[in-house]
Amino acid sequence: MATYRQVKGYSIKSVSSNPSNIKEGQVWYNNVSKAVKLGHLLESWASGGNMGTTRRYLAGCGTQTAALAAGGQSSSPGLNETANSEEYNGSSWTEGNNLNTARIGVAGFGTQTASVCCGGRTPGDKDAVTTEEYGGTSWTNANDMGAGRRYVAGFGTLTAGVACGGGTGGAPGSMSNSSPGTEEYDGTNWTAGGALNTARTVGGAAGSGTLTAGLLVHGDATEEYNGTAWTE
Repeated sequence: MATYRQVKGYSIKSVSSNPSNIKEGQVWYNNVSKAVKLGHLLESWASGGNMGTTRRYLAGCGTQTAALAAGGQSSSPGLNETANSEEYNGSSWTEGNNLNTARIGVAGFGTQTASVCCGGRTPGDKDAVTTEEYGGTSWTNANDMGAGRRYVAGFGTLTAGVACGGGTGGAPGSMSNSSPGTEEYDGTNWTAGGALNTARTVGGAAGSGTLTAGLLVHGDATEEYNGTAWTE
């Protein structure tokens, strides 16, 4: 004969505040926030190898053991757009072939061997529509974006990617022409997607996820993308 536990499973304790000594795997229900909670192990950060070139406002994509960084600003004052491309193997960076077009405020998505770099600001203060694809060895030019923008966020894969936000002219945080625009990439062409609820330059934002389950975090604002529309 089956026991109550075999039929119903384990009971979850209902509490008004989270436990002070949470253990990994511990489950409880917080009846104030009305949410089921799960205790997890918090790991620490460890230093990795330094990049070959110091820079900011660059594109990044891939995984912890197979990452890629491209473009960005190499020094200040002045924007000093770079075309540098570097690969990371989990411990150290190695120089790869450069982008065809130097730029800053550029979006990146995909993997180390199948990635996309798009948009950005090119020398001469131009808003780029340029798209480049990386196959693990070199960058090749692909079809342009629908609208030129700098300080764009990106996420997804080479055949199902997203570029969103950004704007025209100026530096992040000071641009008067911020864009709520979203574009989707299928590996060949760009098409317009759902607009962000808040137009924003995303020089300090993070994009992650997939085309149908994406996330944009910027300051204290977060929006989710389902492949059609953004939700706060």
